[in-house]
Amino acid sequence: MGWADGDSLGVRIRLAFGATIADGADAWTWTDVTEYWHAPDPIEIEWGRQPGAEQAETSTLQITLNNTDGRFTAGNLDSPHWPHIDTWVPISVDIDLGDGGGWRNRFSGYVRRWPVTWPGRSGKLAVARVEAVGLLGRLSRGTPASASPWRRMITSRSLSGLLAYWPCEDRVNATQAASGLPDGRPMAVTGDVRFADLASDIVANSSGLSLGFGSRLLPATAGGNRAASMSGGTLTGLVPAGTSDPLEWSVCWVARPVTSVSTYAMLRWETPGGSFTQWEYRHATPMNESGLWGRAADGTWVQFVSLYDDSPTLREYRVEAWQDSPIWLGLRLWVDGIKVEDDRWVVTLGRVTRVTVNPRATDVTALAVTQVQVWDTATPPHLGVHGMTATVQPIDGYGETVYPHQRWVNETAHDRLARLCAEDGVPLDMPAVDRSMVMRMGPQPDGAPLALYQQCETTDLGLIYESGFGLGYVPRASRYNQEPALTIDSAARRLGGDLEPVADDQRLRNVITVERIGGSSATAIDRESVAVRGEIAGSVPGGISLATDDRLQDHAAWRLHIASGLSVRYPKISMRLHNHASRALAADWVACRPGSRVRVVNAPTAAPASTIDQVIVGARETITGRRDWVAELATEPAARWDVAAADGAQRVAADGSTIAAVSESGLTLTMTSTIANGPWTTDPSDFPLDLRIGGHQGTGGERATVAAISGNGLTQTVTLYVRAVNGISRAWSDGTQVDVWAPAVAAL
Repeated sequence: MGWADGDSLGVRIRLAFGATIADGADAWTWTDVTEYWHAPDPIEIEWGRQPGAEQAETSTLQITLNNTDGRFTAGNLDSPHWPHIDTWVPISVDIDLGDGGGWRNRFSGYVRRWPVTWPGRSGKLAVARVEAVGLLGRLSRGTPASASPWRRMITSRSLSGLLAYWPCEDRVNATQAASGLPDGRPMAVTGDVRFADLASDIVANSSGLSLGFGSRLLPATAGGNRAASMSGGTLTGLVPAGTSDPLEWSVCWVARPVTSVSTYAMLRWETPGGSFTQWEYRHATPMNESGLWGRAADGTWVQFVSLYDDSPTLREYRVEAWQDSPIWLGLRLWVDGIKVEDDRWVVTLGRVTRVTVNPRATDVTALAVTQVQVWDTATPPHLGVHGMTATVQPIDGYGETVYPHQRWVNETAHDRLARLCAEDGVPLDMPAVDRSMVMRMGPQPDGAPLALYQQCETTDLGLIYESGFGLGYVPRASRYNQEPALTIDSAARRLGGDLEPVADDQRLRNVITVERIGGSSATAIDRESVAVRGEIAGSVPGGISLATDDRLQDHAAWRLHIASGLSVRYPKISMRLHNHASRALAADWVACRPGSRVRVVNAPTAAPASTIDQVIVGARETITGRRDWVAELATEPAARWDVAAADGAQRVAADGSTIAAVSESGLTLTMTSTIANGPWTTDPSDFPLDLRIGGHQGTGGERATVAAISGNGLTQTVTLYVRAVNGISRAWSDGTQVDVWAPAVAAL
């Protein structure tokens, strides 16, 4: 027995008092408070987004808990949950249908308010009307600062062991280099240090190696890393004491070497207490003196690694050291993800205490240094090249290759979203994407988390939504040709309220302009619609992030396809899941998420069609007690996401075709095509196919199944199997337009 058989609904309400959000849901301790649920007041849950919304919205929860003993009163010292009756306590609401599927989550989020009221003012009953929001509500708090790609990556929540970090992204008039870590000390400036001076000579470099290096000053880059150039000046930063045991460390930085100056030290770090008290990375002439040097206790300098380093472009450097035994030191040098040296030396190691850029105060006008890091580990993450070496290797599962300068260019939209979420410690649920359907993005800009996530969704035309205490993503590829996840039979009384179809041009656009961020633009136009209604222009605010201009026209055409149809909208489709006829739908319903397809069959006679085909974008659920459960679906038309399949019959209509008058029951049509588009197919293998008689631009009209078409001229004879497939049955007059019921549409 279960919900479908008439049993009551299983409801579970849990709170994670005292949870540390950063630990993640798996580490929280949950307290079941279901017994305090005040069932007469409904549980109200909203999730997804409103129809037409261009970005994800946070889910919300309103639930009432019995608070007669004050256990849910903030500040009540007698509460068993004191002092954790506070904002942002995780809360979860689950249901059990009794079908063996276990608990299904209906809301996961965080408490925003604990208001206490006394219904009826009697004082005998007190309730806490809890209000909560989902993950997006938490992430949208405050005004987070924009961060460069480098800074986001280096300070990722998934990483540990970072002792000191100076992005050197400071503005032109800065007098210090700010720390990239909370409460971190800045680098002090002496002499002539010119911030934000990484300029046009790198942009013009023929190799294009500036692309994707995250420099805010470079017009064509991924945004964010202002560098400091040195003209006889130095930058010095103190490093907190490490705790690694055995002792180990790594020093990393990004710099543009200068070949016009014969010899200079790019970076120095001090390690008192070791056999070598100072280390320097030098750029020198002759070139065999370039590389890593160490200063012994007696003041002499010893070259540990020799490197021919003559590239005048931004490069990533990394020195890793560890105490391999009481007397042996392990040492590795990496440049742009390529391991240059990996050796052992009879040396004892000291901890890093200080880092200095251009320590000899050499006049090196064009030297640019940025992203200086000290790690308390000899195996920090290889941030460059997505953790791969700079050799030709796949980075995203599609056999594509990447080089250091491309690290934030040509990345697929879904890969970027996954990487961004990982950097922020946000779980992401996302299906695999076929290589042929990926969308490759341009440089990643500076940005706050939600804005960067949204750019991925906007470019790919996918759907971001909340999934448990993380996010979910429906890639564009997964939105095509979906099978219905939920079918509601109106004739079986499974609709919970009146249908409210809306036929208007509220969202209609017949001219769409798409601009690539930092690139060109393209415009698509529906000339027929413009001729009838006048121009209704649309665009993508802020543009889209594409790797190249090559697909701009495709984007404009597809977005016009989405926006130009006069599809009937159903802003709200209601189900009363507690009705005997509807209880069987509950299991399908709880499996739905934003992007799921829903069909209403045997719709009321007054509806535009007997089958209503929509995509769920959001919903409102109301649970009152254990017997009353209503779902109101926010939807958008689904047919726009039906596209031509490579392994299916492709039927393209001869546009502009019309028929002679036909009776309500006639099974033969006389059809005339235009000279411009020519006659329809007569190939027997193309039949049966469904025809739309009447209607306009893919909506309305009668659906009829064609058995054959004969005749080679513009006037042909159409033989039908059956009329009124969709329940629309009527006579049609001379000149009525006809079209394929579902014309083949090429996917973006």
